[in-house]
Amino acid sequence: MRLTWNLSLLGLILVVGLGGVGCGASSPTGASGLATIEGTINPSAGVSILSTHAASSASSGAGITVSVTGKNLSTVTDSTGHFVLTGVPEGTVTLRFQGSGVDATLEISGLVAGQTLTISVHVSGSTATLDAPASSTPSPSPSPGTQQQCAAVGAKAEIEGTITAQGASSITVFQQGEVKGNYLCQTSNATRIRKGNTTFTLSQLQIGWRVHVSGTGLGMSGGMCQVSAEEIKVQ
Repeated sequence: MRLTWNLSLLGLILVVGLGGVGCGASSPTGASGLATIEGTINPSAGVSILSTHAASSASSGAGITVSVTGKNLSTVTDSTGHFVLTGVPEGTVTLRFQGSGVDATLEISGLVAGQTLTISVHVSGSTATLDAPASSTPSPSPSPGTQQQCAAVGAKAEIEGTITAQGASSITVFQQGEVKGNYLCQTSNATRIRKGNTTFTLSQLQIGWRVHVSGTGLGMSGGMCQVSAEEIKVQ
């Protein structure tokens, strides 16, 4: 009689224990809340080369590691400079590009679950910029006969448009109007960033915001006009 009671009790304990495991187990994380970033590192980006051995791959954007900072997500560009990152969290992320002579970051914001964002990136040294706004809708093309003109080195520059990319010390602004194009606006500790009487930091700026940039011209580099920003006014 005692043996029968002990076996019954043992069976009850096993049933309760297994039931607890089933109730407490967490299901694997699904794909909800995740996005995909697909891109190409432009072969004409002027990537700095530290060794002759790496020249053939780096000059085409190949063999560059692309990762999401703070996350265990990374991939390496193929022979054409193409890459795909899956499982990217929605919201704002910072991409890091690392290779021979390259260590640059680029902030991407506005990612939504299930989205596949396609971008084309210029990477040179510590600078990464988008070729065009990160959007499924291409940026407007210049009007026939209209050509982007860069301010001469040291000359006064005024740029007004939408932020399309953000780096560690720069923003890329797409200017519309009579002369369209992307302008890389380099910042420094002396750059004033404000909206009215409210002061901002560079990291507080967001892709898609409209800004007016005042500064001096730095000429053209990597196929893009560059400006040394003295003041950035958020509109």
